[in-house]
Amino acid sequence: MDTPKITAYLKTTCGWSAGVRAVLAKYNLPYTEKDIIQNPAFRWEMETKSGQPLSPCIEINDKMLADISGDEVEEYLIENKLVQTNAADAGAPTNAPCALARLFEPAATALLRPVAWLPPDVKPIHEPEPLPDPSLGVNAAAVDTLIVAVVVAGAK
Repeated sequence: MDTPKITAYLKTTCGWSAGVRAVLAKYNLPYTEKDIIQNPAFRWEMETKSGQPLSPCIEINDKMLADISGDEVEEYLIENKLVQTNAADAGAPTNAPCALARLFEPAATALLRPVAWLPPDVKPIHEPEPLPDPSLGVNAAAVDTLIVAVVVAGAK
């Protein structure tokens, strides 16, 4: 098997990003990591290539897999015969939300529909997508918007 060319658009600390890293390490796959938190240009690149703002996103041999978990990356790698099934433990949860999303979930669920609570002169980076069933958790775009709004409002 040829080694796939992999670029991973990940957050510095995020459960789903950690899951993707764990799966890539489990299969000993080299990859280029682009931290979308430390470098906003990487976030812009990810959003441009994937057509959406949610992470992680993984590009494998020029195929973009958007808003994907470690479990889904592993499934893709196996289905496309890029790796052989490996029963070893990944060493980390491969389908866990960001700790920050779990922390803000109750507040975000109440505050993010609609975004009318923002001061009139503060515009979110991007409009959050509608929240799915609350039992599924809050989406990353909504948490990013919440954090930006709180930081900007607090700076006034």
